[in-house]
Order: sequence, then structure tokens, then C-alpha cells
Amino acid sequence: MVRKHFEEVASDATPETASDEMRAAVLKRKIWNPTARAMMVQAHYRFKMLLKYKMVRSSGRVIDCEEEYTSKTCSRCGAINHKLGGKHVFQCPSCNVVLDRDVDAAKNIFHKNMHFDSMADTSRDRAASSSSDEADWRACVEYETKRVVVGDLEVQVFQMEELPVAASLFMLAEMDANVTEISGTRLWTGSHFLSRYMWRHPELVQDKRVLELGAGTGICSIVASKLGANKCLATDGDEEVVELLQKNIKVNGAERVVTARSLFWGDEPSAQTLLAELPGAFTDVDIVLAGDVLYKSELLPLLFATVTRVLVADGDDRAFVLCHIPRADVTHDLVQKQIVDSGLQFEEVKLPAEDIADAAAKLEECPEEDVKRARLYYITAKDK
Repeated sequence: MVRKHFEEVASDATPETASDEMRAAVLKRKIWNPTARAMMVQAHYRFKMLLKYKMVRSSGRVIDCEEEYTSKTCSRCGAINHKLGGKHVFQCPSCNVVLDRDVDAAKNIFHKNMHFDSMADTSRDRAASSSSDEADWRACVEYETKRVVVGDLEVQVFQMEELPVAASLFMLAEMDANVTEISGTRLWTGSHFLSRYMWRHPELVQDKRVLELGAGTGICSIVASKLGANKCLATDGDEEVVELLQKNIKVNGAERVVTARSLFWGDEPSAQTLLAELPGAFTDVDIVLAGDVLYKSELLPLLFATVTRVLVADGDDRAFVLCHIPRADVTHDLVQKQIVDSGLQFEEVKLPAEDIADAAAKLEECPEEDVKRARLYYITAKDK
């Protein structure tokens, strides 16, 4: 069981085989959602099930891991930061690397080769968790169809199924070490919020030319098309995600309005490739959309390099609508600072309470506390 500054490792015990005392001990623990969020949204629900109904299995014995496996331990050099306290982001005094406490905790579990199962595991999940392909988490990936209701609109999206937790840990480590991006294969809460906001304010996209950045499943562009957008260009930096995006566009009958293309933020060769095919990609635009796309601080300047390029093109009036939920170290303060540093201005739009409640009820992958921290920004070039 994982909770704040404490991990308890126990022998394999499902609800069916565990003693009443063991079950009671697990269920009375406070679930520490930030650690689950460190596994990325793809694994949150399964990891939450793990925390509720099972415990980490290691050597068939119960261990107090306060010092060895805690989130106070630097995953880079192994130093223990005794004065970490309640800090979310910290700098290791030994190697000076800046770490996110939650991600650090998850990586420490991964580095110790602990094995995970959950109450909800199928035989496919268990086989994936124990096979020699465990390091290749892609071998575990399967897709499902999800029905999403936005107001009186309905959208069908193909998305990645929940990964076994062990595979999620390997995925997390790979994403940290490389530039692997898989977030576009899932429906994120910020995209749902942004779609809901458009539904409440259809004039935002009606008869407009829309550019979506980090489109992922493409729900925002698809909803915009249903609300009367003139045309939508949905972009993502992952070629595999673009293929999934094209599939979602087709299944929703939005091919006439929505086009999917690859675009890496802040990357000139990628931009030139797009412009060679679609010369008006950055100029034939009225509104830019992005929902829940910032989960690493490195993405901030890259996103706004692309956004600024679009907003100031030809001197036309354009707007960027961003729905952001803080993840890892990307706080609202950092986002607002990046907006200003990019020479832009913003207004913060309050999300209706009923929309927050609606998302909390319908999107089980996202903790309610994350839902409540969502903010929507209306961003434009500074007045001349």
C-alpha cells in the first residue's frame, strides 16, 4: 500500500485469499493519488484498484520501505533526502537533478523490480506482466472504443486500454529517458472540459477555421466539426497517434471537415513538412485549441513557440484556448509565466461547476482533485 512518505510491501493477497485483518488493514489506508498519477493517466484506474485491493509483492514478506523505496530517495543517484518534507518538486543535494516526487517514487518501485497485479487483471494482463516482453510495454497495448457524451453530442473514440501496472512502469521509465509520447492514445480530462466549453459556447468555433495542437484522440476537433466549424486541422507529434486520430475522424463521419496531420511543436523541419502540404496551416486559422497537453515542463516553450507563430501571423486576430490541468511540475503559475514571456496575454475563464461535476462522474481515469484544478485560458497576442 502506498501513502504519503510510506510504502508497505506484502505477499500476494487477493481479496479472495486475504484474511479479513489484511483486507481491513489495506482498506483503512489513505490512498495517495499523486503517486498513482505519477504512473500517467493510462494506469491510474488500475493502480488505484491495486492500492485498494492488493499490495506490492516482493520476496513474499512484508517490508517497511520508508528509507529504501520512499519518494524521498533520488531515483538518479540513490541519495536519501531526509529534509524533503511536503515538497512536490525537489532538487537532490547529491547530484543536483530536479525531480518530481511522485514520478520519483514510481521510478524507485520500477528500479527495484517489484511485480504488480491488480484485482481487475485478466489472464492477458498477468501474462503481459510476467513475460519476457515486459520491458516492451507496447506488446501489452490494446485498443477499446469509448463513447463520450458532450452535452447533447455523442463522440466515439478509439483509445488505449488500461495497461498492466508493470508495463506502465516500464512505459514511465522510457518516457523519462527518451522522448516517447503516448499521451495521445487516451482521452484526457482537459480535452473533455474544452469540448464541453465549446458546446456551451458554439460561437467559439462556428464557421471558424480551427487548428488543434496535441490533438490525441481528436475529440476537440470532432466536437468542433459537429458545432459547425468551417474546417479543422488536428495535429499531433506522434505518427501512430495521427493514425488513431484519422480512425476517430472516420468513425465519427467528420472527414469532410477534419484533417489529421503530424506536427512537432517548436520543430522547424516538422513545420516546413506540414506547410509544404498545407501552405495555410498557420495562417488560415481563426482559433487554436489544446486540451490537457502539458505534462512535462519541457513542453511549455515548445508549445508556445508554435502558438506564438500562429497568433502573430499576418497580424490577424486569432485566439488560443487552452485547458490545463497541473501534472508533474507544470503548475498554473508556470503556464501563465510562459504565456507572458511569449509576448502574449490571457484571460482565465471559469469552468462551470456542473461541468466539473460532470467530468468527475464520467471520467474515472482522472482523480476528482485533478478535475477541480482544471483551468481554461483564452490567449491572444498583446494589443498593439
